[in-house]
Order: sequence, then structure tokens, then C-alpha cells
Amino acid sequence: MHGLRRLRASHATPAPRQPLILAEDTAPLIAEGVWEGLIIDTPRGAGGFGYDPYFWLEELGVTAAQLGSNGKNRLSHRGIAMRALRTQLLARAQLVCGRAAQK
Repeated sequence: MHGLRRLRASHATPAPRQPLILAEDTAPLIAEGVWEGLIIDTPRGAGGFGYDPYFWLEELGVTAAQLGSNGKNRLSHRGIAMRALRTQLLARAQLVCGRAAQK
């Protein structure tokens, strides 16, 4: 957690990012999730892993470690990226199905 202390001392705002790329025969789909939060000095919560007990979600008044798995999946950079990729996949599928129906 030495790295977290350095980050906290620098007053930087961490924003974990999760890029996802799906490369097929067509153009790749690219999605990214960003999760804004603050680093706190004292860990709170027993859930999650890594920096979760130190990653403070100011708008909720909890750390990532204090969220249940459903809440964390909904709010986290990974969950955001997965939903963005899913939206793109669905849009591509509708486009492909629409083209097939026109033939």
C-alpha cells in the first residue's frame, strides 16, 4: 500500500480505467469504463481486494470494499466498460440483422 500513500500525498484523484477491445473480422469494438473516487488513509470495509478498502466513493459515503458485489459490478470501471461493450455489440447485431432482412 506504499503506492497508495504516495498517491494520497500527491492529492491526485485516482480514476481506475478498464479498456475492452473486441477484435473480429470487422472493425474492432472499443469500450472504456472509468471509476472516479478518492484515496483515504484508513481502510474501511472487508469486501473486494487490492485498494478497495481505500477507494472512497464520496457520492455514496462508502469505500469500494463496503459495496456488495452487485453494487460494485454496477459502479466499477469494469462494469461500466462491459455494459458499454454490450451496447455496441447489440447495436452491431441489429445492424447486421437489418442488412440481412433487406436482402
